Amino acid sequence: LESDVLIAAAGFAALFALALLPGAHGAFEMDNTGGTAACAVGGNTFVSAASTGLRLRSAALAEIAAPELSFSSPAASGGEGGAAVWDSGGGTLCLISPEGGAIEVSAGGRVVSAEVNPGGLTAAAVLPEDGLGLVTVYSAAGAELYRCHLNTAWPLSACVSPDGEKLAILAASERGGE
Repeated sequence: LESDVLIAAAGFAALFALALLPGAHGAFEMDNTGGTAACAVGGNTFVSAASTGLRLRSAALAEIAAPELSFSSPAASGGEGGAAVWDSGGGTLCLISPEGGAIEVSAGGRVVSAEVNPGGLTAAAVLPEDGLGLVTVYSAAGAELYRCHLNTAWPLSACVSPDGEKLAILAASERGGE
């Protein structure tokens, strides 16, 4: 029994360490006594967002300059192409390059989710004030490349294929999921 516990603990420690490696995929959220924080690994950059601000660190844990942003309800996602940080239900969206460059972009409404593909393209699902839904694809430099207006559904999540050629959108409508 003791060896089973040690093996399980070692496995969890290894998974946590792998999530922090440069180029690791994924993100996680955690609650702390000061509020909610969100963290992600984007390329060689560790990203953390909270009500106190946005912090970026290199793979060597050196602090990287970041825009002065704060998040009431932060969320983050990341992968080898970079990371995205946003205020859930708010309009703040920040794109983080794998090397730690940060660009704030105008989302055009309340950000629901954002996903970064391996090439650095970010698909953001947004609920604008004047319509049901919007998905915008941004380049790694923050340029708006494509907009998809959803007139009959609310976007929940979107992602760009690794080759940058296809956009997948998960949406909810009165008919169910689409």
